[in-house]
Amino acid sequence: MITLLMTFFIVMYAMSIADTSKMKKLAESLHDAFLGQGNPQILKSDTEVMPKEGDALTNPGDEGKAEEVRMGQVQDLLYEYIEKENLSTEMSLEMEDRGLVIRMSESMLFASGEATIKADAYKKLGVIGKMLKTIPNYIRVEGHTDNMPIHSNNFRSNWQLSSERATRIVELLTSRQGENPMRYSTNGYAEYRPLATNTTEIGRAQNRCVEIVILKSELNRSEEDRPVALKFN
Repeated sequence: MITLLMTFFIVMYAMSIADTSKMKKLAESLHDAFLGQGNPQILKSDTEVMPKEGDALTNPGDEGKAEEVRMGQVQDLLYEYIEKENLSTEMSLEMEDRGLVIRMSESMLFASGEATIKADAYKKLGVIGKMLKTIPNYIRVEGHTDNMPIHSNNFRSNWQLSSERATRIVELLTSRQGENPMRYSTNGYAEYRPLATNTTEIGRAQNRCVEIVILKSELNRSEEDRPVALKFN
């Protein structure tokens, strides 16, 4: 009797609303309810379904759009800086699937085969660091070299050189800019992630670089804290 009374009042209410789409939803919901199928949402339009307490009040896609806007703003500021300081031969920007890549040439940052940052590069990196502070994303600094064997008392291989260069950049950004070190990570790729051919001097010069990558938030899982290590006796 309770079910029949409920159905009667629902039908009477629905008949008072001249809305074909709602009548169709009503019919489908009643069908599912009586057959025990689905999760009936009787007489609830999209605007009538209220979120439960604690549910997100924003569309998940909104954050992605906001992040895209933030990265675009940083990119525009960097383009302006590059143009103003005539750095187009030393710096370039590229929006990739992983995020915004700030690519800096070896000649801008280091002497050949060295990992000590040039004095005139400090100011440039300081400007970049200030822009990085305007966005909350994780940041990865990546060192690259060409394929020429290194002959140095300081580094046994291009692996060491590329890793040390990336580390020096992170140390500068976190110490002088007061950045949170937990946002940063480093990678040294040596000659194994070339941007151009290593068969020409122009190509090798392009491959000798450091990249600062502002990672998209979808890659957060790869950068977040590691779990506490297990202790063995």
